[in-house]
Amino acid sequence: MFCHLERSWLPHLDQAHPDVLRTLASRILAPLQLGDAQVRPLSVDRLGLRLRIEVRNHAHDVRLAFHQQATTPAQLAIELQRLVSADHVPLNRSERPGRILRSRYPWDSHLGDDFPQRA
Repeated sequence: MFCHLERSWLPHLDQAHPDVLRTLASRILAPLQLGDAQVRPLSVDRLGLRLRIEVRNHAHDVRLAFHQQATTPAQLAIELQRLVSADHVPLNRSERPGRILRSRYPWDSHLGDDFPQRA
């Protein structure tokens, strides 16, 4: 749905708003553990935003799910603002608003010590 926006919006988010990306990553990692991690936007769709967080030579892709489906650019902006301003983003798939769904790759048998969760 937003594939026509990704080409311009994701690089804009990456270059002009690194503070927003770090805020979103801090919902997953404790601020002290975030350190000098690199955070990059990978994709966006009507259900959420995917980020790549590179910490200590490990890259982990995470999906931040929107509270509600976004079907227009205006709704996308509202949902992104909700994620940024949320006090707590649940790590459980069944919780709402703003649930996080993690992508797992074959080389990521778990996200334990290499990917510390926010307390």
